[in-house]
Amino acid sequence: MAVIGLFGAWVVLLVAMLIPVHILPSMILAVYALLPLGAISAGPLASFPALGLLFLIWLVRRRFTAPIDQVGLYSNATRSAVLTVATVLFLGWCGVSVFLSDYRLNSLSWVFSAIVGIGPGLMANQPVREAEILKKTWIYLGVVFGAYASIEGALQSNFIYGPLNALFGQESTQHWSVYRAEGSFGHPLALSTFLAIALSLAVTLGAQRWTPTLAVSAGLILAGLVATASRGGLLAGGIGVLIGVLMMLTAVDRTKRSRIVLTLGAAGAAAALVLQSALIQARGESVEATRSSAARVQVTEQAMQTLRQSNWLGTGGGTSSRVIMDAGSPVPLENSALQVLVSLGIPGAILMAALLWMLLIKGTASRDAAAVGALVALCIAYLGYNAFDDKPSMHIVIGLVFLMLNGSSQQMYRARTIGAGPLAGPLTVGSKKKRA
Repeated sequence: MAVIGLFGAWVVLLVAMLIPVHILPSMILAVYALLPLGAISAGPLASFPALGLLFLIWLVRRRFTAPIDQVGLYSNATRSAVLTVATVLFLGWCGVSVFLSDYRLNSLSWVFSAIVGIGPGLMANQPVREAEILKKTWIYLGVVFGAYASIEGALQSNFIYGPLNALFGQESTQHWSVYRAEGSFGHPLALSTFLAIALSLAVTLGAQRWTPTLAVSAGLILAGLVATASRGGLLAGGIGVLIGVLMMLTAVDRTKRSRIVLTLGAAGAAAALVLQSALIQARGESVEATRSSAARVQVTEQAMQTLRQSNWLGTGGGTSSRVIMDAGSPVPLENSALQVLVSLGIPGAILMAALLWMLLIKGTASRDAAAVGALVALCIAYLGYNAFDDKPSMHIVIGLVFLMLNGSSQQMYRARTIGAGPLAGPLTVGSKKKRA
């Protein structure tokens, strides 16, 4: 199995060196989503951030071979420079945190994963084409895994990825009173994060021009999200849609606002139906859900105590859950924001907040409602579990969403039928002319 994994890694590496550079981030997303988690985070690649290294290859290739996209170049040049500086400061502090850690080898591995998984998407100069293609790819994959999760939930079995993960020694996480779909991602919360971002992108991009195919696609993504029984994922998708669609309302001309208002109404009706679904009701009333909520409150108090003991500088990258459990907590720190605070301290939390703020400013200034909604969905979803410190393979999700914001341009997008010419064609706001 190890030989097969290494051979596959070399094949992917060769492809990454040969395919057009602007397609590479979408290929990374597809590999992350379509391969079973065990193939990415178990066996010979357990501590080797293979997808992050592909992301790094993309950055190097783009820096030296790809022309800078001209859309919004001058208006965004200053923001891009400031964003690069902020990225270097944040990743630099991650490196410093290794020396604050009692688990330096683990911290060093985590920091390397963060650098190659998060850094490239922030340090490329105006990756507009990559961002456009990435949004479409995310929606396509969201439809695929939304449909798969719906079938998985109905069958109560991860019929494809369960056996594949078992080959790599990855056990199922199912231990709840209700069955929760997990797809290739190894955990319902990871799948729900992916689908929440896809839902936000699909609804926001489709708000100006709904088609039957696009409506069905959004419905499949939502159905898959429900099948994960993740309340946090549903909240993330809902808030991402709300922010994206409201932002679009302020950016389009009056003739198109009625469609967007109808989209908001439809989204509200869908949310009401979802909250009344038997699966979500059963999950909310289950004993483990009540215990999980209580444990989160308890571990939050322990996190603040640990932060004070570290002199507010943090315990070292990737160590928050381990330090918390060493202190006697029965559960890990299931909140990515608190993980940043405990691991990287006040300086790291401030730098991360500054990065997020700059990305939001760039996306808002560029009127890229889809990218802003995706970032909001990501942040809300990550507040509900221990993704940042304990799941290094998910650094690539953060990096790819950051790339969407870094690639924001002075444009809005009009959705076309997915089956016949996918969400293509960025259009200038208020104009029907295609970009030259």
